[in-house]
Amino acid sequence: MGLRISSYHIGAHTPSLPRVQTDSGLDAAEITPPSATTGNREVTISTLAQRLSEATLRADSRDASLDRQALARKARALANQIMGTPWRSNRPEHDAEAPKSDAPQSAASAKQATAFAHGLAENPFKGMTRHQLLIIAYDEGGAFTVNERHAAWQEAFDQEETWRRQAIARSGPEYATTGKHTRFFVECIEHYQGLPAIEQAQYPVTYVSSLRHAIATERPTQPQGSQFVTLLELLLRHGLARNRRLAALAMRATPSTASS
Repeated sequence: MGLRISSYHIGAHTPSLPRVQTDSGLDAAEITPPSATTGNREVTISTLAQRLSEATLRADSRDASLDRQALARKARALANQIMGTPWRSNRPEHDAEAPKSDAPQSAASAKQATAFAHGLAENPFKGMTRHQLLIIAYDEGGAFTVNERHAAWQEAFDQEETWRRQAIARSGPEYATTGKHTRFFVECIEHYQGLPAIEQAQYPVTYVSSLRHAIATERPTQPQGSQFVTLLELLLRHGLARNRRLAALAMRATPSTASS
């Protein structure tokens, strides 16, 4: 699980915001990250590469020490910590959390993640790969604050939902012209194989073999309309998609905080 990241950039485009009190008792101006100003209006987050590298090593160790079922339980517990009731119930504590690193870039990232959690800034990890995002979200080493992990998980979830919608859309023409789902099944397998072990553990152990069997035995059929869509939905209900309820709860918490 090697990462080749030498730097990461946060653009200086956070808009000015009105002063709003959050549920944590913080003023919006206190948790909204200041705009970074350099020659190219970007700040290079060189420390992120180091934090990601350390988190990757911890992930490798964790994945090697747990079997598939234990890893799946760990994933659900960690997701609940950064998206579920424990996260929502302890927002003042999470908002006040400071990163272990005293690097200004780490502090800026943590501050922006807190602002994002309150609907006051862009996700600091927006645009990173899903693999990198999940390394951050599931990390327990303290390199990332809870709100940073929350932001990473949310971006990973958003990317997952985007892929899911696009995969379903791409499958339509194939099925309409061939009566088969071959390309879609292959895409599901490739998507699964690109996930880190802690995400793969949340899928059925027979997920890939079942799809390969479907590819080998599938025969052209007439399009089934809504039945076809239902089939695709069933195939795409695992992994991050299983935590749609947590994401919905977190999103409902954000606007109420920003408007309080």
